[in-house]
Amino acid sequence: MSEPVERGVAAGTRERLRIRAGEFSGNTAGLAPGNVQANLVILPKVLAHDFLRFAQANPKPCPVLAIAEAGDPRMPNLGQDLDIRSDLPRYRVWRRG
Repeated sequence: MSEPVERGVAAGTRERLRIRAGEFSGNTAGLAPGNVQANLVILPKVLAHDFLRFAQANPKPCPVLAIAEAGDPRMPNLGQDLDIRSDLPRYRVWRRG
């Protein structure tokens, strides 16, 4: 790995561990230079395929970085020990729109 990539991986891991420990709960924009900033969408299984088709038809505003199996909080493509239950500083829940 190149030095900039290694720094990015280290920054991402460091910040994810801070979030997991409850030491950070703010906005993550720009928090780990060298890493991609993303949003998480969790949908009922019945809606997931339609949303994926929408995102694939709109890859610039809605890039799909990873897809987890239903009920699985891990996303190994994004981080070896990533767990969305503990590694996101906060989230919003929308119901019925």
